[in-house]
Amino acid sequence: DSRFYNDALVAAVESVVAALPPGRLLCVIEVGAGTGGTAASVLPSLELSCARYTFTDVSEVFLRQAEPRFARFARFMQYELLNIDADPRLQGFAAAQFDVAVATNVLHA
Repeated sequence: DSRFYNDALVAAVESVVAALPPGRLLCVIEVGAGTGGTAASVLPSLELSCARYTFTDVSEVFLRQAEPRFARFARFMQYELLNIDADPRLQGFAAAQFDVAVATNVLHA
């Protein structure tokens, strides 16, 4: 059930936010964000504590659809193509540039 997992993720993110020193902002990446169901759950918890939320997917269609949906969070949102099956460094992502990585039902063995 996606609601259960999204609620668990929100609780985890809220724990991270609560432990931040004053003035510290997070950089978050969501891998395989797709239609934005997970982002819709977690973004309200990050609104005051996020420097950058990078919404990624292998499909540019999902990125274009997400931008108006999450316009309320435009101050810290970024939309980037990412194929997690390939090396992220070869796609313009540096090592250790994010504090939190979110991947809901996207990484499979």
